[in-house]
Amino acid sequence: MTSTRSSSVSADHTPLSQKGKLSALPSQYIHILSQPSVKTFTEEKGRASWLSTWFQVILLGVISALLAALGQLISPVPMSSVAGIDPTSLKYISLISTIFIVLVGTPCAFFAASGVFYLFARILKGQGTFLEQTYLLVLLGFPMVILSSLLALIPTVGGWLQYVPHIYSLFLLIQALRAVHQQGIEQA
Repeated sequence: MTSTRSSSVSADHTPLSQKGKLSALPSQYIHILSQPSVKTFTEEKGRASWLSTWFQVILLGVISALLAALGQLISPVPMSSVAGIDPTSLKYISLISTIFIVLVGTPCAFFAASGVFYLFARILKGQGTFLEQTYLLVLLGFPMVILSSLLALIPTVGGWLQYVPHIYSLFLLIQALRAVHQQGIEQA
């Protein structure tokens, strides 16, 4: 009975600590966006975990898919007719396809981009881990992608305004990569 209780206490304790890590994410976003530096990202990389990384990537995919769907509803894309499919059905097919592509494409894009950056960092003798790097990329990407998606919803100017946050993201990306791989890159 003691061993059963020990394992249940351990099982109960771990999710609480993970919950605490996940609830701290908004303050981490504010921290890296308001104080962007190698030092800030170095502090944050110590919190890297696969649970937090996957949680953020999946949540970002869901939010991005919903915002993309909202964007299609606000400013519908003109569709040409397809033989045998009425225009209303075509709009629903387009909407569902967009949601699916964004939902699946967001995690795939984050991990693919992180893999490319990691490969180049390793070529330059970077010593950081893939987990630390991916965690920091998602940590900086989450608020910036959401902001970009919200700006895209603004009629007329959203088409170009959505790219403005990505300029700042490039600066953040450089700081994050330096924080993860600095030791090896300094030697190169």
